[in-house]
Amino acid sequence: MIVRNEAHIVVEALDSVAPYISSWVIVDTGSDDGTQDLIRDHMARLGIPGELHERPWRNFGDNRTEALTLAQGHGDYVWVVDADDLLVGTPDFAGLDADVYWVRYVCNSHGYYRSQLFRDGVRVRWVGVTHEAPMWDFNSCVEARLGATTTSRIVNAVRATCRDRSMSVTVIYCWPRWNAIPGCAVGLLSGPELLRPW
Repeated sequence: MIVRNEAHIVVEALDSVAPYISSWVIVDTGSDDGTQDLIRDHMARLGIPGELHERPWRNFGDNRTEALTLAQGHGDYVWVVDADDLLVGTPDFAGLDADVYWVRYVCNSHGYYRSQLFRDGVRVRWVGVTHEAPMWDFNSCVEARLGATTTSRIVNAVRATCRDRSMSVTVIYCWPRWNAIPGCAVGLLSGPELLRPW
């Protein structure tokens, strides 16, 4: 998880995933609202060990990649969630055997899958400065759908839950209002770098 000034929502997100995690790694990119101490204190109260790293903000792709890299070695899988994600339901993580799991999201009645659960050791890099996308060795990694259903609440949009055949899990996330123009400018300037192999 990467955070910045998420004190108003991060506890709810952490509580929703806490029953399913054995440790946590969060990268703070410059909070000045007490997010760091709130996370440390809350996770200590829950009795879940973890690490909070403070790093400078670069862009969504680079910072998310760094967070996943720091989380490697802390469990069998790394579950990438956002501070504004909210898991609702009871996922079944027993019997995981794929390298990458895709979780279904429904946003304003449009559904899509997002890769969110990665076997520890899978080399993943997020590409893009604003709407980043994870990339991995597609030829050697086994991918599967987790069978979880998610939904989005965008500026108080109506929640809708769709059910998958294997189980029903809902993650609700909210995209905050912010001006993406500076990020877009950076993306245009660093575009050719995104084409180089890593």
